[in-house]
Amino acid sequence: MNKGIGIDIFALDKHVIDDYQEFARSCVTIRTADLRQQIDDIYRRPRPGLRRPAVRVGPDRRARLRAELDAWDRLARGELR
Repeated sequence: MNKGIGIDIFALDKHVIDDYQEFARSCVTIRTADLRQQIDDIYRRPRPGLRRPAVRVGPDRRARLRAELDAWDRLARGELR
C-alpha cells in the first residue's frame, strides 16, 4: 500500500499568522509601556486549536502535488515570475 505524501497544513497557517503579526507591528509604534507589554503578551500566547494533521495524498494526485510544490519553491527562489 502506498501511503502518499504527508503535509503539515498548520505550518502554513503559522507562517501566515507570523507574517501578519510582523506586518501589523511594523505599522504602529506603541509608546506606552504597559499597553505594549499587554500586546506582546497576547502575541506570545499559544494559538488554541492548532493540532498536527494527518493529511494524505493518494498516489493518483502525488505527481501533480509534487509539480505544484516544485513550482512554488521555484517561485520563492525567484526562478519564476
